[in-house]
Amino acid sequence: MSRGTGATGHRIAELMREKDDVVLELFSENVIVAVFGIGETETAPADRLVEALRHAVEQIGPRRPSTSGGAFAEPPPWGPLEPRPS
Repeated sequence: MSRGTGATGHRIAELMREKDDVVLELFSENVIVAVFGIGETETAPADRLVEALRHAVEQIGPRRPSTSGGAFAEPPPWGPLEPRPS
């Protein structure tokens, strides 16, 4: 998602929070995630989210060509997925 803007998810989240007071559930180098509340209708929050995203992308400006080929960041190293017996 953020890769198409030329900015990181961290930067997009920062701009959305500063300009439109939209706080994302999760953001990383390449991704942003928004969550809607269970009691909300989808129209108003979705419109607000899209507008905040539009403002953030407008602030970023035109995408600059990437020399890295647009590859995703490397995933973090995985540790053990289950606890060891004591």
